[in-house]
This record gives sequence, structure tokens and C-alpha cells, in this order.
Amino acid sequence: MNKHQQIIKVFIADDHPMILQGVSCVLSNHPAFQVVGVASSGDELSKKMLLAKPNVLLLDLNMPGKDFYENINWVKSNAPWVKVLVYSSYHTPDLVRSLIHEGAAGYLPKTATPTEMAEAIQCVFQGEIHVTMVAHAQ
Repeated sequence: MNKHQQIIKVFIADDHPMILQGVSCVLSNHPAFQVVGVASSGDELSKKMLLAKPNVLLLDLNMPGKDFYENINWVKSNAPWVKVLVYSSYHTPDLVRSLIHEGAAGYLPKTATPTEMAEAIQCVFQGEIHVTMVAHAQ
């Protein structure tokens, strides 16, 4: 990363402690990212995210509290500058289309590698839509 590149501030929302800590650790060790906060529920997300001022929200679909559409709409209403990158183990084309329609900037399966996650975060940060679909075994 050159010295003129902006550090991307990432907020991570996931209700599984191991995933939350693992993703946070991976991103914290990447020179392009700074993890500015974490949440394990929709309520915690709405309490902490505005203070953290992230550029990108890495959002798990299923968390206690608000459903994912409510979380996406809350971010759009209260922090419209934040790009929402949904990551989940659910990955039907219809679901992904509806997430993008609702205002998510991208979708990433939880099977993604750290490199794929970094590329997706950088892509949505730059204002592009990013979708990684899962190949199904025949």
C-alpha cells in the first residue's frame, strides 16, 4: 500500500464470537484496513457504529435483534456514507439480488478467503457493487 492510499475503516457485525474475532484479526493484520468496531447484534450495531465512523460495514445476515433488512435500512438512514458488505452462509441468487436492491453494496459468502474478503471490501469502498457467488458442486 502506498502512503497516499486511505486506510479503510471497517466495522464488523456478527453474532458468532469466533467469526467476529477471526475476521477482526485477519483484517487488523492487513495494511489497508483498520477495524474500528464490532457488534454481535442489531441493537449493538446501532449503538456503536455511528461512533466508530467506518467506511465499510461487514454485516452478517442473521443476528439477534433487527433482521438484516432493518439493519441495512438503518445504516442507509443513519450513516449513508457507509458501504454495507453482507457476508453470510446463505447464498441464493434471489437473496443476493434482494440485498443489493435494499442497498447493500455487496455480498460475500462466509466461505471466502481472506484475500477475497479484502478485495470485496476494497471494491465496495471504491463505490462498486461486489458480488461473489458460491459455485455449487454437481
